[in-house]
Amino acid sequence: MVRPVAPASVELEGRASKVHVVEPDARWNPWAGPALVLALGTVAYGLVGTSIWVVLVGVVGTLVLASIAVRKGRTFEWRGKGMALAALVIGALAALATLVVLLSS
Repeated sequence: MVRPVAPASVELEGRASKVHVVEPDARWNPWAGPALVLALGTVAYGLVGTSIWVVLVGVVGTLVLASIAVRKGRTFEWRGKGMALAALVIGALAALATLVVLLSS
């Protein structure tokens, strides 16, 4: 979505004309922030926590929220796509690390 801004006066070849400047909508992705917070919380708990079930639930929740955030951000052209992608990458790395720990024990 775009919203028009107040017209600006521009002089073209000696004639004054009005030009409408259009700015993109500055709406943020409401899924990206919680996905990134959950991803970082999962990694932090994975480093200091003792329950593997909490880490597994955190990893699954992170992957679900981050994938929704990436999809919605791309569909609706919201800002925060980088934050959603970062949450998805962190969640995937946390899932990989969790899998390695589970297979090694």
